[in-house]
Amino acid sequence: MVDKERIKKLINEIIDSMSFILRTCSKQFEELSEAERYAIRYNVIVIAEALTSIAMHIARGSWCRA
Repeated sequence: MVDKERIKKLINEIIDSMSFILRTCSKQFEELSEAERYAIRYNVIVIAEALTSIAMHIARGSWCRA
């Protein structure tokens, strides 16, 4: 069974990380501080992990129904 609240929480994490990246990337790469570059990398990882968690959660939910 798919937990809709869990999926919503993960989607909100993705939206928050994407918003941060879009705000930060409005600067030229050369203008970014080292901390900002690492923050962008971190948020890309957060997005990847959230997408993976969503996919695994849905797959498990589908597999358990079969």
